[in-house]
This record gives sequence, structure tokens and C-alpha cells, in this order.
Amino acid sequence: MGFTGYLLPMDQRAYWATTVGTSIAGTVPWLGPFIEKVLRGGTDISALTLSRFFAAHIWMFPAALAGLIAVHLYLIIKHGESKFPDKDD
Repeated sequence: MGFTGYLLPMDQRAYWATTVGTSIAGTVPWLGPFIEKVLRGGTDISALTLSRFFAAHIWMFPAALAGLIAVHLYLIIKHGESKFPDKDD
């Protein structure tokens, strides 16, 4: 969330940090150029990159985090590490 949120001010520091970050993602063997193009929404950083990072920062990552928390709580209860509190307690 920190990486996607860093671009949101869309100033020079955010632009160059996103350029470096997406370039690092582009160094992955075999899939790197594809990952870089998907992250940027093309070959350059543009308004499409900003909208993708905004959507990821506001919708996708919080939804994934909430889902992981829900699975974690379910597994805690299922495995008996904890249980729902009774109304009497």
C-alpha cells in the first residue's frame, strides 16, 4: 500500500519513485517487461498509471487485506486457538 500511495501526490518525487519502482519490477526474468507495462499502463508513466495505482491503493489492496484478515480469524476459530465469546462472559 505504501508503494501505490506514494504516487498519489503526483509530484516529481512520486513520479521518479514510481519510475524506479516499476523499473525494478521490470527486471523479473521472463515476465519483467509485461509486469512493468501492466503497472504503468503502457510504456510511460501517465494518468493511466495514476488511476491504476489509485484503484489499487483504495479498492484492491484494502479488499485483499480484509479478506486475509477474515481467513485468518476463521482459521483461528476453526483450529481452536480461540472461540467466540459467550454472552455470559
